Amino acid sequence: MYTINDLILLFFIYSFVGWLWETVYCSSKEGHFVYRGFLFGPYCPVYGFAVSSVLLFTQKFADDFVLLFLVGTVVSTVFEYLAGAFLENIFHLKLWDYSKYPGNVKGRIAPFISLFWGISTVVLTAFVQPHVMSFVDFLEAKMGMLADLFVIVVMGSDAAITIFNMQKFRAHALVLEQMIQIERLRLKNEAERIIEERPYFKLASFESKSLAIQNYIEKWHETILHRLDASFNFNERRMLKSFPKMKLLEAPNLDEIREKLLKK
Repeated sequence: MYTINDLILLFFIYSFVGWLWETVYCSSKEGHFVYRGFLFGPYCPVYGFAVSSVLLFTQKFADDFVLLFLVGTVVSTVFEYLAGAFLENIFHLKLWDYSKYPGNVKGRIAPFISLFWGISTVVLTAFVQPHVMSFVDFLEAKMGMLADLFVIVVMGSDAAITIFNMQKFRAHALVLEQMIQIERLRLKNEAERIIEERPYFKLASFESKSLAIQNYIEKWHETILHRLDASFNFNERRMLKSFPKMKLLEAPNLDEIREKLLKK
């Protein structure tokens, strides 16, 4: 039976393990170091919450691999869906998107990913958790409540700072979104005016005029994105680079700025 103290330390340990896994996997996939994590510190709370919840719900039948797989799949999938819904509705942010997988639900969950969580639950509970629990017992014996207090203070402070910064990030992104839309409209109107003032364009086909307008917009659009890109602070750049699938639902043009950042 897990105590509250056990769960706090398990949450912290698996948050770190999740961050390590994501960082190593994404860094190897991208070919360069990618600092993962929604928070500033080296931990991903979504993993800590998910694993702690799974361990809590499966502790009564830890020796039954079939039940472990089924319950682990259900609990992890429900948690991932709720976490996705929370981020989208509270922060208007989408950090992962499973839309490309068949059978997905709003891009938040997908059968293939749920299968992975189910298998991971069996491996985790049967082979990893006993060693982690030994480490937790060691920490509690050596540090007592100080270990739990450390986790609460460090991660609690980090979460408060991150939430504050995410609100600023969202406000900043909305301003940039509006600027991009206004600038695009201005460029389109300016391109149309320039083209109409040039005699050789008056007899040109509609397709030629459209292409000329598009070329004019693209020529100056890069300059606009470069200027907007320079206005992001360190943490905003980290978020944009660390989560290539991240979408701010109210600012779809943010993807263009991210693409520019990822090329650097």
